[in-house]
Amino acid sequence: MSVSTKKTYNFFISLGIVTLSLGAAFPQDVMHVGFVVLFIAFLLQFFKGNLKYIPTGLEKPLLLFLAAGIISSLFSKSPLYGISYFLEKFWYVIFLFIPVYLFQESELKKFTSFLAWAGIGVAIYTVLQSLIGMNFNLEFNIGELVKFSPPQLRQVFTIGSHPVYEGVGVIGRTPEFAVQLMMMLFFVYGAFRKQWGLFTALLAVVLTFAFQVWTGLFAVPAYLLLSKKRYVPAAVSFVLLVFVFILLPQVSFNTGTLSSIVDAFSDTPARMLVGAGPGQLRETAPSITAGSMYIKVLAEGGLVTFAALIFLIYSYYKRYFSVPPSTKEIWRKIHYGCVLAVTAVLISALILPVPLSPVNAILFWTLAGVGVKTKQGGWTRRLVSQYRRVE
Repeated sequence: MSVSTKKTYNFFISLGIVTLSLGAAFPQDVMHVGFVVLFIAFLLQFFKGNLKYIPTGLEKPLLLFLAAGIISSLFSKSPLYGISYFLEKFWYVIFLFIPVYLFQESELKKFTSFLAWAGIGVAIYTVLQSLIGMNFNLEFNIGELVKFSPPQLRQVFTIGSHPVYEGVGVIGRTPEFAVQLMMMLFFVYGAFRKQWGLFTALLAVVLTFAFQVWTGLFAVPAYLLLSKKRYVPAAVSFVLLVFVFILLPQVSFNTGTLSSIVDAFSDTPARMLVGAGPGQLRETAPSITAGSMYIKVLAEGGLVTFAALIFLIYSYYKRYFSVPPSTKEIWRKIHYGCVLAVTAVLISALILPVPLSPVNAILFWTLAGVGVKTKQGGWTRRLVSQYRRVE
């Protein structure tokens, strides 16, 4: 790579990292801009022959899932619409490969720093928004690419005469914003050394009052149990969370939805295999309300697509749940922060269709990719033999 080309590449990779990481705290349009800039960097590397195939072990599961969605579309009432809808929802899986192919240790450090501070910044803003009603009354757009309008604040309760609002950040849609903040909470845990950042992010998640999204916090006892082998803290945190959710009647799982799917497709059993077709549930089975991502995939994509999704999730955790003990401490923490973020989303997806929302999908797949990269990178601690310790 020539000097000028290398400078151009470094410019685009740096700008793309900053835009993508800061955009995680803003509307998805900003993250799209980050993707475009990083894609230019990717093309520069590709046409210079500097990119090599990096196997992740997730290619086949991803292709199976995408193929299953397309097959479901072909057997639906409107195949072209089904394919378009499915690809529109799941093209964001490309973000998984951005860290894998473009981020080396220096780039990942930059991304980590900017995303951690973006998470803390939006957390502080959310706390102020909830407690004192801070809200940027800005409205602007850059063509059709970037649009922004201030969200409406909803009062939750009052303390005396002082109102407390629902924290919606700059996104303005409570469930999507709360899911975004939940992911950044776990990323801040892994990337930010000072505990005040973690507590601020946690307080911000609480002040969203998105009780259904709080179910993602069950990722904590799962992590303590399966990774840390800390059985007592895992049990205590699990019981505490169960107790909290018992007091929150708004959080429930509609178990009748599964029987509704069976009833709706009883006349055409083949529909259980291929579903109603992506985005076509209302037309085929208007009685079904799919509040869960898994129920939505099952109803629209059938057993074939649902099985492919479960296989994809299984493949990811089988390969990337943990990293070797020799990994540098900073990357160990960031790895587990990313795995916790992914786990939190998948848990909350039991009662919310969250990963299907583009604003969440971008960060979700990017953090999943960082989890892949931190294990593949092989960034280990140096052995210092004379002191018989590691740095």
